[in-house]
Amino acid sequence: MLIPQGHRLGWLLAVAAALCLLGAVGALVGTHLTQRPAAPVVQSSPPAPDEQPRPTTPAAVRGDRQSVSVGASAHAAPPARPDPNAGTQAEERRGAVTGTLSNHLGEILVQHRVLFLRGQDFGGDRVRSALTDADGYFHAERLEVGTWSVFYAGPKSAGSAAAVHLGDVDVHAEQLSQFHLVLVGDRQLRGTYRIRDEEGIGLELELRRVGDGRVVGRGLAVDLEPPGGRGPLPPEAEAQEADRDTSRDGSGPGSFAFRGLAPEPHVLRVVLGKDKRGRPMAVEHLLDLTEGDLVLVEEPTLEQFFRRVLAPK
Repeated sequence: MLIPQGHRLGWLLAVAAALCLLGAVGALVGTHLTQRPAAPVVQSSPPAPDEQPRPTTPAAVRGDRQSVSVGASAHAAPPARPDPNAGTQAEERRGAVTGTLSNHLGEILVQHRVLFLRGQDFGGDRVRSALTDADGYFHAERLEVGTWSVFYAGPKSAGSAAAVHLGDVDVHAEQLSQFHLVLVGDRQLRGTYRIRDEEGIGLELELRRVGDGRVVGRGLAVDLEPPGGRGPLPPEAEAQEADRDTSRDGSGPGSFAFRGLAPEPHVLRVVLGKDKRGRPMAVEHLLDLTEGDLVLVEEPTLEQFFRRVLAPK
């Protein structure tokens, strides 16, 4: 097709204008694309040998000062079990007491018994015994920590279950306490107290001073013979039994002997037990040791004993 000369120039101009418009549009699109933010580039590199990965637990995110162990259980550790030997070791903490025993003149007593009582039960299992040596020293070991009452029970040969109170001593754990004993006098109160128609009954004895009422002796008067008797004795033992004065050494059934007492009046209280209201069923005897030793022999029946208990004071 032939285009006239005049029209050819106009067509070229139109084509050129169209190309310019297309170029401007392309430039605008390219500029918009180049202005979009680029995606961040993530580079992963292995941690240094002395660097540990940071934990992602809530504690680590908050920055709390907690020690977090990666892979550890989230449950609390069970409480430690108590040591079964801890209480036993504490209970076994004991002490010892040593000292000398002298009479009221300051002379040492050899082969005499010293008793240690914990509590008020003179016939219970909390009584410990020690014997003086040739120098008058006694030594009691493995005593429980606390306060012990100390009694004088007489020579080794005496079988009496009665003793004179000489004082109290404090026992400390794993320590040796010193306690020197001196008798206040040389008076003796001995005898027999038993229920004649009831064998095997134990009577508690309590000896008090008349002036201040202080307890100066404790003991038991027990019928040691069983209901059926002791059985036959060898001839030599039977002869010794016949010759022995049981009221003198306090070793017969129901016998007692308090030694080393002061020369003054005393009250001997004999307790059979307690009634339903918890009151002691007891009889009392006023005994004056001012002039010398005394011997008390009482063998009432059970009915006679209770008549004395119920008698008006």
